[in-house]
Amino acid sequence: MLELGPDERVVEAQRIAFYQDYPSDFSTVWIPEKYYKDRFFEDIVGNGVVIPAMKHLGIHVSRTVLTIEPHILKEKHAILQMDKGEPVLLLRRIGLDSADVPVILIERLLDGKKARNLLKICTSH
Repeated sequence: MLELGPDERVVEAQRIAFYQDYPSDFSTVWIPEKYYKDRFFEDIVGNGVVIPAMKHLGIHVSRTVLTIEPHILKEKHAILQMDKGEPVLLLRRIGLDSADVPVILIERLLDGKKARNLLKICTSH
């Protein structure tokens, strides 16, 4: 999805969020290695401010495309403490620069049982 060249590499960071003391949101963020600078990438992923903070890496995200897909887990997800067969929502956001080149990919896996409450919280402000 990031349309990398054959010699380009990607940097990956992961984040887990809790809702009422239970893991409910597991995010994975990928950026091309050429944009990676020190620990700043991990810090912004950990704080959940990835898209706005990208400009500090010299990357202008001019637009994003978000898809939301329901899924059934094909195997146990240890981090979310969910078993095979349980429902999840997959939120996938791709960030594009002004030339419509993908510069960041964010995937969030939400516990399907808690997703309704989480999505209300995320969209209420």
